Amino acid sequence: MLEFSAFIERHFYDQSIIIIYIFNLLMLGIYTVFFVFVTIRLVSFISQQKYVNSDVIYGSISGYLLLGITSAFLLSSVEYLMPNSFAINTDVSTHEEMFRTLFYYSFVTLATIGYGDITPVTPLARTLSITLRIVGQMYLTILIAILVSKYLNSQRPD
Repeated sequence: MLEFSAFIERHFYDQSIIIIYIFNLLMLGIYTVFFVFVTIRLVSFISQQKYVNSDVIYGSISGYLLLGITSAFLLSSVEYLMPNSFAINTDVSTHEEMFRTLFYYSFVTLATIGYGDITPVTPLARTLSITLRIVGQMYLTILIAILVSKYLNSQRPD
């Protein structure tokens, strides 16, 4: 906590900058909560379906993409709260560029590709990166198992 208050004192000498900082942080938090909610509802919808149809297939693809978007907002929140949580090999000067970079990192990590151009530095960033890799693999393996099982069950004669 002392680290965060020192960061505030060092970087925010003007009240308007503090208000903008808090507003941006609140906005990232709201986006993150929204995308977490939508992702959970979509995965719940997919798992409750009895038969595999085009809605279930499209929903499962959308769920994977929503995982990447949600994690991009979560990683951006971490970077915004604790600057330099990620070592990035390119020059990133604005928050929009940082979000785009972490959006890319989110999908690269979710797919477990890991090019190495962005590296998590802080323990929280590393933990989130590991969690994202595990969730990405679990989503694919569990979802494919569920979809194949439901498809095979629908093909059996009663």
